[in-house]
Amino acid sequence: LKAADPTVEALRQLVETHFRTERLLNFYAAKLAMTADRLNDHVKRATGVTAGHLIRQRVLTEAKRQLVFTNQPIHEIAYDLAFSDPSHFARFFRKQTGSTPQDFRAKGGG
Repeated sequence: LKAADPTVEALRQLVETHFRTERLLNFYAAKLAMTADRLNDHVKRATGVTAGHLIRQRVLTEAKRQLVFTNQPIHEIAYDLAFSDPSHFARFFRKQTGSTPQDFRAKGGG
C-alpha cells in the first residue's frame, strides 16, 4: 500500500469538516490553493476516483448512517445534509445506491 497522498488527506479532512454544507469542488480547491481541475486530476491519479466522488461518498456515508441508526424523518436528514429539497436527496441517494432512502432504511442498511 502506498503512503497516503498529502493532498488527498488534506481534502479528506476538509470534506470531513465541511461536507454537510459544502458540496462544490471549487470550495475545496480554493482551500487547497489549486484549481478544481487540478485537484480533480490529482485525486484521480492518487485514488482512481474524482474529488467529487470522494465528497459524494462522504455525504452518502452520513446519509446511510442516519437512515440506519436514527429515527429522524427522511426529510430532516435531507435538510441536515444541506439538500434544498427532500426530493433532491432522494434522487441523489438512489443514483448513488440504486435504492431509495425509504427502502434502505426498511432493510436496515442492507
